[in-house]
Amino acid sequence: MEEGIIDFGDIDVTVDREKWVGGSDYPSIIGLSGFNTAYDIYLDKTGIVPSANPETPYTYYGHRMESIIRDYINGLRGMNFQPASVTRPRLHMRGNMDGYDSDILLEIKTNGTGKASRSYRAQMDFYMTCKETMKKGILAVYKRPEDYYHGFQAETLSDADFNLTFDPANLFIYEVLKPDKVHKQAIKHNVNSFMKIVKAKRALTEQQFNLILKGLLITR
Repeated sequence: MEEGIIDFGDIDVTVDREKWVGGSDYPSIIGLSGFNTAYDIYLDKTGIVPSANPETPYTYYGHRMESIIRDYINGLRGMNFQPASVTRPRLHMRGNMDGYDSDILLEIKTNGTGKASRSYRAQMDFYMTCKETMKKGILAVYKRPEDYYHGFQAETLSDADFNLTFDPANLFIYEVLKPDKVHKQAIKHNVNSFMKIVKAKRALTEQQFNLILKGLLITR
């Protein structure tokens, strides 16, 4: 069985995007993302409508807080989580993990509630399927303070626009079990089904695409 390949440090996920499904793509493909639809990912992968992915105050804040939260988790748990990429070429699976150490996954999110979501879990299940020897995952969700952003021009973001003070009281930590064998097989099937549609290189309408994908996906 092909095993996932771990590389420490970020990879450029914009390279050969059409050849891979990423961890952030997967929740969209199975209908759990509140930001993109499966059709949006299809348009991006096929190059019909490439994704712009502009930086927003939400994403800028999340990126800046990630290392702060990871360092705190490392100290709290006695771990050495480091950013890492995981790829599984034969399955067209690739993604950047916020932290990886000793076959344990760390996923870091910032939002307005501190609550976990099915979308977060789907992304973690994807990574733990890409690297099947992973033992479990840790989900760290940091609740953004109301005054997290005080800038005026979102197109010129800088650290001066943000409250980057870390408050442990705003951090919520969830233990995430690895997906079972049946669930992993469903994830592999769903990725393969989606990539078959992408590789066909047909200019599908949203209605056509959704009809085809709905007949292929395995959902839980």
